Amino acid sequence: MAANFGKRGARSTVESNARESRSENEQVNLPRISSRHAIGVVVLCAMAIGGLVAGWRSVSEQAKARRDYSNAMKEVRSIQSNIKFGPTSARKVDAIEISHDAPAYPSLNIITVCREKWPRDFHMRNVCEDDQRNSKEAAEQGDFSTEVRVICAGNWPEDWHMYLVCARDQAVAQMPADQRPTEPTGKIADYCRGEWGSNYRMREYCEGSQQEAKREIKGRNIDDEIAVRCAADWSNNWRMFKHCVDTQSAAKSRL
Repeated sequence: MAANFGKRGARSTVESNARESRSENEQVNLPRISSRHAIGVVVLCAMAIGGLVAGWRSVSEQAKARRDYSNAMKEVRSIQSNIKFGPTSARKVDAIEISHDAPAYPSLNIITVCREKWPRDFHMRNVCEDDQRNSKEAAEQGDFSTEVRVICAGNWPEDWHMYLVCARDQAVAQMPADQRPTEPTGKIADYCRGEWGSNYRMREYCEGSQQEAKREIKGRNIDDEIAVRCAADWSNNWRMFKHCVDTQSAAKSRL
């Protein structure tokens, strides 16, 4: 009996061997990182490094943008400091700088433009084509400066009607203030034809209403300042010119 258990409190040979065997197995079965997990760790590290690099580049680009903006503002201030002032201490601009190599007329295919504008309405397509052709003819025959033509062709490269409106307005604005017209200068027939094309009934009504407005306003004593302003806003529409004069005169009388 004593031989089987040994001394009290001492480990038996069988128990010691079992514990040593279990310790060796635990050491052998320690958790290992799989290749898949290792790749994931590498990818995460690469992403973190990439984020740092991207952040650094963003900061560098922002700093460069600030430097460029600062340099540009220095150039602007330098140009402003070299501007010579007149006796009234106001900057004078003699003319708008225009590139004479730029187009002076709209560049468009009238049929294509009107078809795209009115894809499901043949009547309005025809009206659009008539309006564009009439406006093109009037614009080409108009006495407009190259500066005016370039400005309006840039603003309305695919619309002859708006190009003509723009050219007339710009031509008036280009005149010296004391030479600007005090009444509409456009022809009534041209205006109504541009508005209504081949709709002769509406063209007849348009011309009649325009002539009536012209007769009513012609004999009135209109303030020159108001007349110039309204003629600039409505250079070829007598009805709207009359309405503008009425509203502006009423407002002035209330002041």
